[in-house]
Amino acid sequence: MSKPLMVCTSTRAASAGVKRSRCSIALPYAEATRSLLMDSLELFAKRLQRGARIVDLGCGSGRDLLSFSRLGFSVAGIDLSYRLAKSAAAYSKTPVVVGDMRSLPFPAESFDGAWASASLLHLRREDIQEALNDIQRALQPGGYLFTSVKCGVGQGLDTKGRWFSYFDPHEWMAQLSQAGLQVIESTNSLQIAATLDKTQSVDWITCTSQKSL
Repeated sequence: MSKPLMVCTSTRAASAGVKRSRCSIALPYAEATRSLLMDSLELFAKRLQRGARIVDLGCGSGRDLLSFSRLGFSVAGIDLSYRLAKSAAAYSKTPVVVGDMRSLPFPAESFDGAWASASLLHLRREDIQEALNDIQRALQPGGYLFTSVKCGVGQGLDTKGRWFSYFDPHEWMAQLSQAGLQVIESTNSLQIAATLDKTQSVDWITCTSQKSL
């Protein structure tokens, strides 16, 4: 039996465009990406002790929740989409909250690690700093944050109706620093993967940052 889905009643209203783009193809996209392997997850896990508390921000299909759980971590997920959160909870057998990354429904210093794999990029650019500030609040001193965003300029809907905000590496690292998170590792990588109905080539910025002790 899966863990119960927890609905946060204090969730802020997302902008119509972002929420619609997140929810309209959420389940098909989740199914298409469940099998993708991420070396970054295992590297991130090695920074934390077994049993550490990790929150998966924008947990999507629940793929990474399940991976962290199998590695012995105490995990929780959060996603804006009720349908996607419900699917993630059933798939990963871990607690999932329906909520907003800009205003996390967790007490301060709740987690040792925060995992934001291809999730923050679905917020509007003007909202991302607010989200990073709140993630920092939810981390323990010395806690780690993993982020991956797409390299580029501007923001807007793609051909599938999904909202994306783009950054260059220096700009993204500056936003992390402004939130009180020190970048300890950063890479640019070109990923070729099949998602939905086509193969995509995407330039990713991945960063691991740490909250000061």
